[in-house]
Amino acid sequence: MTALAMLLVGCRVGDEACESPPCDSEDTDTAGPGDTGSAADPPDWTVCGDGTGDFEEVQDAVDAATDGDVIGVCEGTFEWVSIERRDIELRGAGSALTILDGGAANTALTIADSAVTVRGLGLTSGAPQYSGLDGTDSDLILRDIRISGADPGGYVVWLFGGTADVDELLIEGNTLETAWYSDLTSLVARHVVIRDNETHGGSTQTGRGIGLSGTDFEFSNSQIVDNDFGEGPTIDGRAAEGVGWIWNNTIADNLGGGGSRIYVGQNTIFENNIVSNGDDPGASHTGVTATPGSTVQYNLIDGYRTATSGDLGEGNIEGDPRFEGDDYALSEFSPAIDAGNPIEAYNDEDGTRNDMGAFGGPSGGWTTP
Repeated sequence: MTALAMLLVGCRVGDEACESPPCDSEDTDTAGPGDTGSAADPPDWTVCGDGTGDFEEVQDAVDAATDGDVIGVCEGTFEWVSIERRDIELRGAGSALTILDGGAANTALTIADSAVTVRGLGLTSGAPQYSGLDGTDSDLILRDIRISGADPGGYVVWLFGGTADVDELLIEGNTLETAWYSDLTSLVARHVVIRDNETHGGSTQTGRGIGLSGTDFEFSNSQIVDNDFGEGPTIDGRAAEGVGWIWNNTIADNLGGGGSRIYVGQNTIFENNIVSNGDDPGASHTGVTATPGSTVQYNLIDGYRTATSGDLGEGNIEGDPRFEGDDYALSEFSPAIDAGNPIEAYNDEDGTRNDMGAFGGPSGGWTTP
């Protein structure tokens, strides 16, 4: 049973039926960051800027591909790409090595009415509306994607319609309006890092980290840190219409008046997270607001906690999370250790009780890029 399926059947604290880990082995896609496929699965088309492949630009390979084809892209920087009505895989050499550049006016990667797997690509663009990735009415699998250098950017990631399965996504060093917006029928996202981004005009403007809409979504084991979203929230789930689960994330040190502000939408569980802004006196709105029908439980919230008919639940604590290092790992003195949801299914990889934050739970054994 997947995490989302557990949520749909109503897993809550104390449910004996929740015996399997929230993220089990149903996802058989085990490719890691930068994985360019096995020797048994060579690309059907290759793209290399030096002329040693079938094509020198990615778009030419996309135009030639038919459903089921795999396009392998060498190291280098290539022009922006648009994929429409295709069922293909686009495989780079790694997100720091293979770059799609939209220039000043084009989205780096646009996907519409398609089923596409994208691995090992970096995206950059100065397009004012959708700068990095624009996915519409498509079923997407995204692995090892890095989006950086968007300036000015509007929505760095825009996903509307369809589904998305995301693992290892870095959004870093962009000037933007919103880092990520999704309105999908199904979203599963884990190991996402959103850091060092800022809103147009700085702290006096209203930006946004993540906007979560649509029907069903799961966002876990991720970090949103060291950003300046101005007066806007870090996570805004108020428009969500279905079932949501936001768990084991670290949201910290986000500047501007909005600070690390979270709006938990209806029918959404927010648990095992750390929300903190350290000693920043300007981040006056750091905290969590539970809206009607939501549940907020087993979090470290170093800020305000308010409810508008939502359920703040049990197990929430406050105080300094005591991070150590640049990756927001927990020190041995952190109050977030062994303080997450006590149900065994949420245990850390070593079998101990869930640690709050991005490195806790059954999928907590990862390294930030």
